[in-house]
Amino acid sequence: MHERSKGLHLIVDAIATRRLDDGVAIRKCILAIVEICGMRLRHIYQEAFANGSDFGHGITAVGILCESNIIIHTSPNYRMLNVDIYSCKLFDTDLALATLIDVFGIEDVKQVRKVQRY
Repeated sequence: MHERSKGLHLIVDAIATRRLDDGVAIRKCILAIVEICGMRLRHIYQEAFANGSDFGHGITAVGILCESNIIIHTSPNYRMLNVDIYSCKLFDTDLALATLIDVFGIEDVKQVRKVQRY
């Protein structure tokens, strides 16, 4: 009988100081997390939003992984950063969080949830 791998889910809601409207930096952040966590990237889809929404302009990027996904959403008007990383394999959530802090200059973490999935 095969033991099922346990996945991890990292959810981060934070106030950040930089690169929230920088699509290149957001893409590089996804690539960095993929590399340091040993994930396999299939595709990145990224969409910039204009000021017409309730939260003003921002960027949403989705990294499609062989293991699952990384989603980064920004709202520069409110300095909001929302990140959702889910992987069907174990990964170092502390390294992923450190990457987010480094890239986006997180100054106030509103929520960090690390959930083990089965």
